[in-house]
Amino acid sequence: MKPIAIKATAQKGSIITFNCQVFKALNNRDKSQSRKSFPAKLFFDTGASNGTISKQLVTALGLKPLDRRVTIVTATGRQENTPIYLVDILIDNILPITAYPVFEGFDHKGAVEITVGMSGIMLGDFAITNLGMISIATFRMPSISTIDFTKN
Repeated sequence: MKPIAIKATAQKGSIITFNCQVFKALNNRDKSQSRKSFPAKLFFDTGASNGTISKQLVTALGLKPLDRRVTIVTATGRQENTPIYLVDILIDNILPITAYPVFEGFDHKGAVEITVGMSGIMLGDFAITNLGMISIATFRMPSISTIDFTKN
């Protein structure tokens, strides 16, 4: 498989987000199901194990939770029992992440509607560079080589 790479840029003090389309995960039993999608801002969250999705996006997509729930610990230390959903994500109209499990329930006031945690980041290579007060995040999938800034 040929690797696909994406890039996003942000000015100092801004969140680095990627444009994406989010779909209800394709049901393998019914490949003819209609696939509505919604545009969203995606954030690669290296401090999280799993992905999250906003309540607004869950509602807009008409997502149905899986048959199990999980207890997550938020960044503030609060424990929440939350449903799990499966989504397909198309980042920058070229990079697909399919059947990705996400938990409901965060609010970034519209700045971010969906996050990809380390469970998704580990599908490829992720790097952030900062030069001249501009941050650039890149992600490629699948992984094809090691990125090691300690080697010249």
